[in-house]
Amino acid sequence: MTRVAMTALVAALVVLAAPGLAEARSSDALERALDGIVAARGGPPGLSVLIQRGGRRQFLSRGFSDVRARRRPAVNDHMRIASMSKAFNGAVALGLVSDGRLGLGDTIGERLPGVLPLAGR
Repeated sequence: MTRVAMTALVAALVVLAAPGLAEARSSDALERALDGIVAARGGPPGLSVLIQRGGRRQFLSRGFSDVRARRRPAVNDHMRIASMSKAFNGAVALGLVSDGRLGLGDTIGERLPGVLPLAGR
């Protein structure tokens, strides 16, 4: 995925997570962003987004998960996300820092004691 497409996807996800936005408006913006990512030169052949707000889930997809079979992405598909998740995880972590729920110097060992060896230092 190109940097432009990845940046657009992360921006769309961050916008959706921002408090105070009307759900319908943010959903429309995400749908336009997904269309643009798949249509972009060098963009992925298909993509999907699963949004969970409380107990409500919304699944959106564009393009094809299997180009030869022209199969669309499905909610139960598995995919390799590799380094793409780093930008999203960073945005989520910085949002938690902004809310005062996480500190930049916090360790996994402090947050989840006993989960990692060496106390998660």
